[in-house]
Amino acid sequence: MALTHRIHDYDDPRSLGFRFRVARLQRLVGLIELTVYHTGGCRIVDLGGTEQYWKILGYDFLRSRGCTVRLVNPRPMELAHRSVFEHQQGDACATGLADHAFDLVHSNSTIEHVGDWHRMKLFAGEVRRLAPAYFVQTPNFWFP
Repeated sequence: MALTHRIHDYDDPRSLGFRFRVARLQRLVGLIELTVYHTGGCRIVDLGGTEQYWKILGYDFLRSRGCTVRLVNPRPMELAHRSVFEHQQGDACATGLADHAFDLVHSNSTIEHVGDWHRMKLFAGEVRRLAPAYFVQTPNFWFP
């Protein structure tokens, strides 16, 4: 297995990237579990997300906790697990969704792709507006 594969293949449990992501997502799991404890489910909006990303937590994990995940992404996508996921094609900086329509906002390395500083501020405003809790991951400047 090539070194780049061992670091960057987030779908392969043998890869370093997969293990780093699993460790980092324990905070997200904690937020989901806390929300489920208080409300009996968890409505998540993932700004810039894909269904494939959530594979690392496991679709059965999400389903067993009554989670639904709305993926807001500018690209059209087909969904394999419609009992958990729905897709909204659109702009993560202006979703058109109601205030606090979700329990949790999630975003994985999206803010750096939305455009200039003004658009980044719009994105951050959407994150704060859509749910009372959020888990936003941004890349570390020094990460290779």
